[in-house]
Amino acid sequence: MGKCIVCGKETADYVHTLEVRTLHVRDMDRAKRVQALGSFQDFYVCENCAHTREQLERLPVKAASPKLIGFGLTMLAGVALLTADLAYLGGDRVFFLLALAAIACGILGLIQTLSDARERSRGLGTMTPEQARLEGALSLIRDYAPKKSGEEDLTYIPVTGKTLQMKNGDLMVMYNLLPEIAVEAWKRIRQNRTGGR
Repeated sequence: MGKCIVCGKETADYVHTLEVRTLHVRDMDRAKRVQALGSFQDFYVCENCAHTREQLERLPVKAASPKLIGFGLTMLAGVALLTADLAYLGGDRVFFLLALAAIACGILGLIQTLSDARERSRGLGTMTPEQARLEGALSLIRDYAPKKSGEEDLTYIPVTGKTLQMKNGDLMVMYNLLPEIAVEAWKRIRQNRTGGR
């Protein structure tokens, strides 16, 4: 038993995960990533919270609304800057290009975010209730689990039936792993299968 990471209620439902630690390092000429695998972590998510998130994600616009608002504001800021530039600055090239970039970023972000949310909603429609609740729990873990440890970014690979069926190349793509870390993660999640959802 543990406390739900969302509501704090005692629950026996958890997801077993493998922590991935990523450090972004700047060389003289470029930025690169250094990755290492951390320890296994159990994140408790009660059935009610997982179900609530899963139901929310079946409504694409509502589920994506925080990101949609952000991209909408970016687009509006670009429109405001463009209007101000044309009205008061006589079409200054730098402000004009900056305004166009903000508008383009906002529009592309809106389209991609809505497309991703719709795809996720369609995917949930093909799952069993248990699989859909697991997806809800995984979504909450992405939102509520620690994301930083000092300078390192933290992400988590869930040890589920789905990830146990993946090849190391699939893990690399899905969890943005370096090739050698994907191989090591593939080995470790098979050696450490445990309970959970």
